[in-house]
Amino acid sequence: MPASGGPPDAGIPAPLKRGVVVTACVDFIDAHGVDRLTMRGLGLRLGVKAMSIYRYTSGRESLLQGAVAHVLGDVYHEMTQRRWPSWSAYARHLARAVRRVAIQHPQLFPVMAAPPTDAGFLCPPLSHLPLVEDLLWTLRDHGLSDRQATTVYRDLSQFLLGSLLLETAPRREPRTLRPAATNEAEGDLSPAIRRLHDLMVSTDERVQFEHELDALLERLHASVECSDA
Repeated sequence: MPASGGPPDAGIPAPLKRGVVVTACVDFIDAHGVDRLTMRGLGLRLGVKAMSIYRYTSGRESLLQGAVAHVLGDVYHEMTQRRWPSWSAYARHLARAVRRVAIQHPQLFPVMAAPPTDAGFLCPPLSHLPLVEDLLWTLRDHGLSDRQATTVYRDLSQFLLGSLLLETAPRREPRTLRPAATNEAEGDLSPAIRRLHDLMVSTDERVQFEHELDALLERLHASVECSDA
């Protein structure tokens, strides 16, 4: 018999909580992808029977939405820990934070990129209600009208959606070409494309993201100033 106060038996799983289940779901998706997520597989990871998980979620779809809320909840917490000198400073940091989450959880990003089932009018990937509310209030606090704030929200969401779907795709399904197939494909390239091939495949994704984000914020600034005139 183990001594009183000693470590628990390693064969006994820790008591489940909603947060434990959601965190395990995120870890499972990171390791295996969304398509392979099942209640049985998640139960095996947690050391419980699949039916035990239904005490904490109504089903797979609810669990996926919980996983998205979990990772975007971290972004929300980060964004609410300071005051922002301008709406564009907030928007820039938010974009970088969402990109960081997408890179950390590329297998989960397709779920983040889908419209939420409970609020389909929101624009993914910025569809976490507390985060959207904080963004809109921040924009209003810095003098943007309701229409201007909505435009910034929609345009920023669309930028993140397109940019991060492309950037995370290779991390979900690494593209591997056999040497023979690569040589055959290269034989079909025009001289101009062959000459620029190395530059095209060596793009720094972070630098490109920042460049495109700069262009978006400049355009939004100009739009806001024009509508104020």
